[in-house]
Amino acid sequence: MTFSLDLIELLAMETPVEQQRRDGFMDIVDLQYHENTISGIYAYFLNKKKNATIADLFLNSLLRVVMKRSKKQIEFGNHFCQLQRQTDKGNRIDMLIKTGNEGFRSDDYALIIENKIFSNLHNDLLDYWDSVKIPVDRKIGILLTLRPIPVPDNVNEFFINITHAEWMHEIRSIGLPCDLDAHLYIYLTDFVRNMENIVTSTDTFSEDAQFFFQHTSKVLRAMKTYDAARDHVINQLKVFAEKIGLQVYGNSSGWRHVWDYKSHVYYAIGFDQTLK
Repeated sequence: MTFSLDLIELLAMETPVEQQRRDGFMDIVDLQYHENTISGIYAYFLNKKKNATIADLFLNSLLRVVMKRSKKQIEFGNHFCQLQRQTDKGNRIDMLIKTGNEGFRSDDYALIIENKIFSNLHNDLLDYWDSVKIPVDRKIGILLTLRPIPVPDNVNEFFINITHAEWMHEIRSIGLPCDLDAHLYIYLTDFVRNMENIVTSTDTFSEDAQFFFQHTSKVLRAMKTYDAARDHVINQLKVFAEKIGLQVYGNSSGWRHVWDYKSHVYYAIGFDQTLK
């Protein structure tokens, strides 16, 4: 049997070792990219009634990033975070962090946050800004994104852009409290890791991807051999089923139904593991 030169060369290469990322809670419920869920978790950790130390950690780390971009001096004592605050035009602010209570006073401070993960920016940020009835020098708009993006011209004197990664980095820089409850430590580290993973998965050129683009023709040739092996397994299953009076149905790449039409029983035969 003669093998393709591409296959021989591929077998001789050192291929990247598969890196398994550990799933977190948000992976399990498939909400790791869901903007409203992420905003809700931020609000939970910013809630002083839940844990004042963690709430101050999240706020202070965010303010440290803000102060690098803004000349305003924003001071927070007591604070709260409100989700989906309705605006004058009926829009909704993702997160509003402010002092005082839900009303607006001239001595309040506020952070107006629009949270973006993968969705495009079509929000009326000027409406958000105008709806928070606080003096201009006591509020800052934040466009919170995965990677740096331009702030729209009509609000670039009111809003600054901050990335989730910058916020997470400041949290790690300050450090977690040493007396943190075990369950809260798990929730917190899992969330920070989730946000870092989102950024890494979108910004990092993985070893597997690099290997593919460097050896495209060889990898595609290897994929053809996998398809040929899978087709052989399916054909052999059909031959076996025919010999014992059964019928094979289905078109999945990893399984087939084998039907015993006399007793009306279906058997699901999976062969993914056979090919690994």
